[in-house]
Amino acid sequence: MTQRSFLAISFIMRINFKMKEHLLKDEQILWEGKPKSGIVFRAGDIILIPLSLFFWVFPVLVFIPALLSEDTSFAMVTVFLPFIIAAIYVTFGRFFFDAYVRRNTHYAITENRILIHQKLFKTKLEAIPLKNLQKIILSRSSKGRGTITLGQSDLLDTFFEGMYWPNLKHAPKLELIEDAKNVYNIIHKVTKNLTPKAASAPRQTSF
Repeated sequence: MTQRSFLAISFIMRINFKMKEHLLKDEQILWEGKPKSGIVFRAGDIILIPLSLFFWVFPVLVFIPALLSEDTSFAMVTVFLPFIIAAIYVTFGRFFFDAYVRRNTHYAITENRILIHQKLFKTKLEAIPLKNLQKIILSRSSKGRGTITLGQSDLLDTFFEGMYWPNLKHAPKLELIEDAKNVYNIIHKVTKNLTPKAASAPRQTSF
């Protein structure tokens, strides 16, 4: 067995262990996986990256001159600090935090539910009953990797995809997974068997 094969098997076993402990009695895993790792640039970044530069206007024009002034106080620094943190996050910090979130996210599909497990500052498990799904949206690339949105997604959700901000809510997703079309077919088939009228026709978007 090669080292690559051993690492792949070890990785699958770790995912399997994480998800199995959250299964209900007699519940079986039909598919499991995780998002693409590393830094990812999204469609909204075409606009967000140039806009993020404006977050530095206030710190550069106001904070730095005030910091160099002899009259600068600790209270003044604490007032400007949130603007500096926001500028750092929006400009490039969000890419690293997004990668961190995806690295600690695992997905599983059973015959009844979709499980989204995240271990960030605290462990979070989101269980979505398949019988309650009203819409399943598949967006995929030519290489087969894609995102499955579970439910209704609005323009803001799409535009700020991959960004985490207070009061910014995202629709549940199986994000940037391999062989997205096959996973979509699994969800669609199981959902159709549970409640034939619950799932709408697939909507696919290439990117």
